Amino acid sequence: MFLKFETGQSKQPPSHIWLRYHFGMWGTLRVNELKTISNSTLYRARYIQDPKPRVVLTFERGDFLAFYGCSVQQIDSPPILDDRTDVLQDSFNIGKSISFLRQEKPVCYLLLNQSHFAGVKNIVKNEALYSARIHPMQMGTSLSAEKALELVKAARNFAKTWVEDGTAYSPMGTLNIYCKEFCQDVG
Repeated sequence: MFLKFETGQSKQPPSHIWLRYHFGMWGTLRVNELKTISNSTLYRARYIQDPKPRVVLTFERGDFLAFYGCSVQQIDSPPILDDRTDVLQDSFNIGKSISFLRQEKPVCYLLLNQSHFAGVKNIVKNEALYSARIHPMQMGTSLSAEKALELVKAARNFAKTWVEDGTAYSPMGTLNIYCKEFCQDVG
């Protein structure tokens, strides 16, 4: 997430400050609510989190945003974003993604490259690889164009279904492989 702030006196032209918030695996954002142990859906025995916000932004009317578990950086300007790399966009460039997948690297790492597959994280990656029946450590160069297309479509379909049917903490009712101890096909 990128936020732009204007600073300066009213008689002078404003200067801009850009902040980049990266939520990582467990970062959250609350609007007009502070997290407590009792209302934290991420509170689990193995992920005990201190419910202190990393940053709180307050606005003139008293509204506020509380950021938890994120990193914050001041940057000169946000990167230029390309909708053709976002798996949820209709303008997503499937052909370019297929070409990118066919490198001499494991496909599980290639799918996480946000410059080519913006929006694909661990859950989407795992479910897409399972759906396409591709081993995560298979080299991209060994994928046929058809298999690479199947993987790209599986990632897009799962990501879209998750956005439509899931929530931030409960991505749909049934996951095929993510967080499973054993693969149901192999055992």
